[in-house]
Amino acid sequence: MPSPGRFHLPCTTPRKLIQIAYGTFNGSDVAAGKMDVIGGPSWVDKEQYEVNAVAPNRPGVTAMAGPMLQRLLEDRFALRTHVEAKEQPVYALSVVASGAKLRPSHAGSCAAVDLDKFDRGAELSGNLVRYCGFGQFKRDGTKVLMELFGNTMAEFAARWLAHYVDRPVVDRTGLAGRFDFQLEFSPNPAPGGIAYLNGVPTPVVPEVSPNDAESIYSAIRRQLGLQLKADRAPIDTVIIDHIEHPSSDQ
Repeated sequence: MPSPGRFHLPCTTPRKLIQIAYGTFNGSDVAAGKMDVIGGPSWVDKEQYEVNAVAPNRPGVTAMAGPMLQRLLEDRFALRTHVEAKEQPVYALSVVASGAKLRPSHAGSCAAVDLDKFDRGAELSGNLVRYCGFGQFKRDGTKVLMELFGNTMAEFAARWLAHYVDRPVVDRTGLAGRFDFQLEFSPNPAPGGIAYLNGVPTPVVPEVSPNDAESIYSAIRRQLGLQLKADRAPIDTVIIDHIEHPSSDQ
């Protein structure tokens, strides 16, 4: 986490920096889901850089990780980008015919995120703060236990489900408001398959036992009354139009 007035990222590729600046902190808040960054020469995925910036007047986290990082990239890397909606394969999240099994968030059950005042150690009613739109994850053997607080359906789809499947997830539930989610599933597919962990395809050496959790596709249907169906949709994507190596004196 950056802190007000300071931004430090070690060993980071240019593509990751672009994704942070334009696809995650591209406004005054954290986007519901990260935007992909495409284009550019091969070195934007291979070379690694360290960004260690200090700004006067202690600007907030969203300013430093968004607009100020954009200006740094444009200055040092001569970066030019644009955002384009590109149609691609997605999973559409919808409600099953029998209806959703969701738990609406109660007022005051989670705290609004203000990254400019973010405090990991802050407490709310004697417990660590439960920030709306976020949550916690635990691994229990082959199972993932997901607990989310005050998430919109768009955040649940794009920010969390998309980490565990092989394509972006778009919300087509038509459900408004914020919900608390509890979901237990196995990130591992059938033997010999690929698991998508934090969006990265990872070959699986499965651990099979009678107590294995169900797949995420089955889990959201049975536990939440939701379903994922393959579809296509336009997804906002950051396109690299031009980028250069930074000069040696920078």
